[in-house]
Amino acid sequence: MKIELKRGIRNKFFLIMLFLNVLSVFLGYVLLVVLDEVTKVTFQNFVESVYTVYTQLGIFIFSPIIIKQIYTDYKEKNIMFYKALNYNTSRYYISKVFMVIMGTIMGSIIATLLICVPFGKFNLFFIVFLKIEAVMIFYSILMTFLGFIFSNFIVAFCVSIAAWIIGMQISAISKNLRFFAYYDAINLDYQEFIKFLKNKLAFQSIFINIGENYLFNIIILIICIALVNILKRKWISNGV
Repeated sequence: MKIELKRGIRNKFFLIMLFLNVLSVFLGYVLLVVLDEVTKVTFQNFVESVYTVYTQLGIFIFSPIIIKQIYTDYKEKNIMFYKALNYNTSRYYISKVFMVIMGTIMGSIIATLLICVPFGKFNLFFIVFLKIEAVMIFYSILMTFLGFIFSNFIVAFCVSIAAWIIGMQISAISKNLRFFAYYDAINLDYQEFIKFLKNKLAFQSIFINIGENYLFNIIILIICIALVNILKRKWISNGV
C-alpha cells in the first residue's frame, strides 16, 4: 500500500484528482447557470447539478486518470517488479483500488466543501460527501478492473464508455435491472437523493440509501477481486 501511495504522490495522481473534483463542481455550476438558466442558485439545485455531473459525466472525467494507474505499469513493464515483491493479482488490484480511493476521498472532501461552505450547510456535509464518494468508489473499483483487463489505454477507456451506455439501456428495461446503471439519474438511488434535497425524504431514509450504496460497492469489489484471480494469467501477459 505504501508503494502505491508514494507513486500516487510522485506521479501527481492525488493533485490531478483534486483538480478533477474542483472541475466537476465548476461544471455543475456552469450547467446550472448556463444550460438550465437558473438565476438564483440554491443549495438544493446546486447539489443536484453537481451530483448529476458526477453520475452522468464522471465516466468521462475520471476514467482516464484511474485507468492510467495500471496502464502505466503495463507500459513500463512493472509487473515483474510487483511479482518480485510477492504481489499476486488480488493484492495488486486491491492496492491500486486503495490508492485511487485515497485520491477520491481527498477530492470528495474538497468538492463537498465547495458545495456546502458557500451556503453554510455544514450539517449536510457528511451526507453530501458520502453520496459523492459512493459514486467515486464505484468508479475506482470498476475502472481499475478495466485497466487491469485491458493493456491498451484506449481500449479500456472505450470499453468503460460502452459499458456505461449498455448498462443504461439494460436498466431502462426494468427496475429490477437498475443495478446495471445503479448511480445513473434514471434510477432510484439518484431520485431518492434528489427527494432528500427537496425535503421529501427523511434523514433515516437517506442513511439507509447511503448504506445500500456502500453495500453495492462492496459487492462489486468482491466480484472484481474474484475475476482478477480468475484472469491472473492476463495480468502477467499484459505486463510483459
